[in-house]
Amino acid sequence: MISKKGRHVLGSLLYLVAILLLSLSSTVVHAQTSTVGNINGTVRDPQGAGVPKTDVVLKEERTGFTRTVKTDDNGFYSAPSLPIGVYTVSASPQGFKKTTNTGVELHVSESGHQPGASDWRSD
Repeated sequence: MISKKGRHVLGSLLYLVAILLLSLSSTVVHAQTSTVGNINGTVRDPQGAGVPKTDVVLKEERTGFTRTVKTDDNGFYSAPSLPIGVYTVSASPQGFKKTTNTGVELHVSESGHQPGASDWRSD
């Protein structure tokens, strides 16, 4: 049989465990509720070769939020964790005409490839 003091300690311990479990479950729920997505693509020249080291500007049309990313050695770019919204994606590779793709819709937890932002024409 457990003494009064023992029951009090056990009750306090169970209370602390319950609080810990509740705080962990709210963290898990929060982590599963995402309001971001990714946009990626490849900047290519007219012959289809990737254009390296090019700045790609992604601007959310309603809020004006802007992120600039650079293409890798193969012309690939990735803009992770963007707030959901409608974006304008543009780039001006050196020696090529600026290309802009408007109305790019990004939804929750979406990873979008933007082929339209990859059509570059030389000046």
